[in-house]
Amino acid sequence: MSPKQIVVHALAALALVGCTILAAQGGAAGAADGLVEQAPVGALARPASGTAGLQKLDDRLAQLVRLQRASGAVAALRTARSTRLRTVGGRVRVIVEATRVAPVRAALAAAGRIEAGAGRHLQVLLPVSALAAVARRMDVRFVRSPEYLTLDAVPGEEVAASNALRLHRQGVTGAGVKVAVIDGGFGGLPQRQAAGDLPAKLDRADFCRGTFDLATDHGTAVAEIVHEMAPGAKLLLICIGTEVELAQAEAYARSQGAQIVNFSASFPFSGRGDGSGIAGSAVADARGSGILWVNAAGNAAQDHWSGAYGDPDGNGFHNFAGTDEGNSFQIEQGATVCATLKWDEWPSSISDFDLGLFYSTTGQIVAASKTAQTGGTPPVEGLCYANAGPTASFSLLVGGFRVVGSPRLDLFAHLAPPLQYQVAAGSVTDPASSPAALAVGAACVTNNVLEPYSSQGPTIDGRIKPELTGHDSESSGTYGAAGTCGEGGFAGTSAAAPEVAGAAALVKQQNPTFDANAIQAFLEQKAVDAGPPGKDNLYGAGILSVSGAVGPVVADTVRPRAKALASKGRRGQQLKLVSQVSDNSGQVRITETIKRGSRALRTIRTGFTETKPNTTYFMLWKPPATLVGALTHCVQAFDRGGNKSASSCASLTISK
Repeated sequence: MSPKQIVVHALAALALVGCTILAAQGGAAGAADGLVEQAPVGALARPASGTAGLQKLDDRLAQLVRLQRASGAVAALRTARSTRLRTVGGRVRVIVEATRVAPVRAALAAAGRIEAGAGRHLQVLLPVSALAAVARRMDVRFVRSPEYLTLDAVPGEEVAASNALRLHRQGVTGAGVKVAVIDGGFGGLPQRQAAGDLPAKLDRADFCRGTFDLATDHGTAVAEIVHEMAPGAKLLLICIGTEVELAQAEAYARSQGAQIVNFSASFPFSGRGDGSGIAGSAVADARGSGILWVNAAGNAAQDHWSGAYGDPDGNGFHNFAGTDEGNSFQIEQGATVCATLKWDEWPSSISDFDLGLFYSTTGQIVAASKTAQTGGTPPVEGLCYANAGPTASFSLLVGGFRVVGSPRLDLFAHLAPPLQYQVAAGSVTDPASSPAALAVGAACVTNNVLEPYSSQGPTIDGRIKPELTGHDSESSGTYGAAGTCGEGGFAGTSAAAPEVAGAAALVKQQNPTFDANAIQAFLEQKAVDAGPPGKDNLYGAGILSVSGAVGPVVADTVRPRAKALASKGRRGQQLKLVSQVSDNSGQVRITETIKRGSRALRTIRTGFTETKPNTTYFMLWKPPATLVGALTHCVQAFDRGGNKSASSCASLTISK
């Protein structure tokens, strides 16, 4: 499969991250590299009329309603399909976020057809004519397009590279362990079973509405790697399409006794990037039930930009560098690219940003997303564009319609060549960013060098990601023989994650008492350190190696120690939260919670750090200028073995 043979689905799409990504480094090629793009005149202008009652619809749905009112239902449905919204039987699929679920569910059942639910989020098929009425309900917070699968897989050396072959020869194959592979589709499954690449007997579940073996063969390729690593493990293949269906799949995997889940995909904009949101909640639920959730870290290191919003010239548009208001890249003829923007005002935006795409040379706007963030809507914008013309340079534009402060922006161009302005740090996507997920980066199987596209940490709340690095660019029955790093065979973190999931099954067989925390800690301890010494935001704990997993091992069961010490400072000024923490392993991560009475005001987390007994440490915190008086700060420590200390609290005095 050519690196340009990509299929991109809906806005803020769920990104399957085992994809063909151009491995070139640096800025986007072409004329745009030397351009300083200014925002086109009138760019991202809001509609002058027809917006009443549509404020709680995302921009694409609001446009559909306006079109339906002007030109009728047929024209609206035709446009819905052309903009990659899914329609079934004359209805459009949407996600409705309710503040009171029961009455909203009843109303939606009367107006359309409910397909699935996850907490306060309902996935439903609705006529376009019903969207505005649903959005106007007081018990509806927002109505938006679902996050959908992006079919971007590319066409197994991983067994030898990870040293798993030695275990296979000693009878360690993952027998007795159930691994669930949650993915967007399992095309070609019978052929791979007939060829012996997958077992003849396995379990399957279809939450993707009848497209289990039609949507993509990505899941089949992922399952191949799990099976190669752990040929004795029992496989459960689950197909999904949206983040609500992911929650369904997690619950089903749990009910079927899965001990390990592999998810070689992401929902980049379902949450803040700290484990919140629908996808993050599903991962946390799995981990809380003892399931090890292994997640591809993402392929976004070259397709991501992050930074504080800045508009020094005051024209309402973000400046990426100097006076340059465009972040450019090339789109080849016939290719489709999606871009998404989120900003750090979760869960409800107080600022209002818009996102546009324009020709770098002419300034012509070709796509835009202008959802009205009115205080109850998520801080997200996104667009897709199919380039029917010749290969050309395009630029992304961020408009500040209403901006409070200078919030952090995160901009992704999915499946595009590298951005002109790119920031690899912080490019791990949801739900791999969750504290409950074991995120996996990708190193080329032939040289153990980190792939340039492999997403990197830290997370938005400062944790180290990924946890481990596996191998990609491997041969597979689905995607063919390996070739150049990052391009041949099965490339991307989608391929690296199932290598780790299979390794986890081997460890679980040898150590049946290990829970998810112990399995992860064991894999991290056995990893081969790479990059900067110690755990880092490129390779995590290092590159996967399971050669030492032979024979029973003893898990670390010693709890860390943590003692909060009295602290003080002035309002509006940075202060030190002082404590003593230690662990027999010499490494802990720390959580500090600032409280007034029983109410938590702020929680601060660190990644794993070196500690010594009887040594005082501190974390920095800047209290608001309005906060004074007697508070408490509570510290808790966690080690790599999954053990945690008791929470210890001490006084925190903030003076004027």
